[in-house]
Amino acid sequence: MKKTKVMRTNAITVFALGALLLLSACATVPREIFTANPASYFSEKSQAYIQMSRTAMQELILSMGQETLDKLARSVPAGQNKGSKEDAGIVDKGMLQSFLSRTARLGIGIDGYETENPKIEAILLGDFPIYSVRFAMATNSEWRKTDNYQYRSTRYPLYVRVVDNGIVRFTTYSNSKSAMPSAISIIPNRFAESYNADITLYISDPKAFLSKMIPMEAASLPIDSILITARKPENTDEPVYDLDFAIIMKDEATARAYRPIARFFWLALVDKLLGPDSSAKTSSLNLEKDVYSAKGIRISSDDIRALLLDATLGPQE
Repeated sequence: MKKTKVMRTNAITVFALGALLLLSACATVPREIFTANPASYFSEKSQAYIQMSRTAMQELILSMGQETLDKLARSVPAGQNKGSKEDAGIVDKGMLQSFLSRTARLGIGIDGYETENPKIEAILLGDFPIYSVRFAMATNSEWRKTDNYQYRSTRYPLYVRVVDNGIVRFTTYSNSKSAMPSAISIIPNRFAESYNADITLYISDPKAFLSKMIPMEAASLPIDSILITARKPENTDEPVYDLDFAIIMKDEATARAYRPIARFFWLALVDKLLGPDSSAKTSSLNLEKDVYSAKGIRISSDDIRALLLDATLGPQE
């Protein structure tokens, strides 16, 4: 369909162009940037938030096949940007690798699941000196400065702003908001430790996220949010992750009242996100106060990659 073809060459290659021009950098990126939390720099809340460590980015993104990378690139809503069919979704994995090698942490916010053109905001923390990035954008004919050091791609539905040394913001819409750490709370403070995981997926609007994925009876449960974290196990080089799920209900009374059908919701969720044969279906679902949780579910990197693609592209066939 036209909606899936309107994205041009690819957002990922555009990201990489700026990174490749940073090699002559002279500014120094503060060391704390490399361990900072991308969520602290978001300008708006979102229905879903994804955060990845450098390890996860290298393992999950670079191991994607060319067809999947191109599909991911084309998924970005095109808005008013136009381009030729020849431009569509051609990802240069060498450029992508150069870019990711400079990124310590990546945060992505997605809003508007129920719309035709969801909004995407990405914060990248890493070896991105401010003046070098600005010089790269200013001297690249495919970017135009708009205001306050925001640059708009002339060919793609993409805007970039250099927030500060080591901090770059990409959006699929014009964003005139400034730079410094925001007061926006993406994940509730009681789950702040989840920012330290290799992969974090926080769904603040479960109804919008799940309505087209699982039966309406399950999607309409009074769930406040869903938090999924994944960590690489210690002492193993295998491409596996240990997954923890937290299903946060509206309050403790609601959690207790819906206990008889919580298991049904869990099975439907696992079936859609991890597949009908996932061993997670046999995991214990425990209730503590207002949170149902299942922990220590070992899954392959292929499965966690599919889960993240569902979060960004919608359910995959």
